[in-house]
Amino acid sequence: MILKMRDIPEGHSDFSLECDLGSVKDDLPPLCGTMHCEGDINRLGADIFIHIYYKGMFVLQCSRCLENYNAPISGELEVTVKDAPGHHGKSGDDELVDFYFDSTLNDELDLSAALFDEIMIETPIMPLCRENCKGVEIKDKDIIVDFDGAPKRDVPAEKEIDPRWEALKKLKSNT
Repeated sequence: MILKMRDIPEGHSDFSLECDLGSVKDDLPPLCGTMHCEGDINRLGADIFIHIYYKGMFVLQCSRCLENYNAPISGELEVTVKDAPGHHGKSGDDELVDFYFDSTLNDELDLSAALFDEIMIETPIMPLCRENCKGVEIKDKDIIVDFDGAPKRDVPAEKEIDPRWEALKKLKSNT
């Protein structure tokens, strides 16, 4: 998400734009189309406060059935930018400023790194294509998978236990 810093007027303004997350696109799940971003900007001299709402459709892989599906991911973030000669890019040392830009050298600032962090937080660790996804369906004559909770073949009631564990079994039955 690239903002042209010279085009941002003093005071309050609103914006709406489509971005493709170019600089971080390869590190994210595949994006279907573009990311829609809108928000408001407050510029007070060299300080710029940006509040961004974003939403986009990403291709995720279901953690149960391993099929790809389109998942909407949205959220919001606040970014503080300071016009500081000699500095440009993400701030690593100042807790109050997220990004610096040097208006004498470059009028564009790429906020894709901030969006990347927020998108990764909003992306589920174990995505599901649907709540009732039953998982991978295996069809093989020797393998039978139980999706319904009912046994599919005769299972021995109890396996033979190593006789060295008999003492522990007695302790369990005494409690």
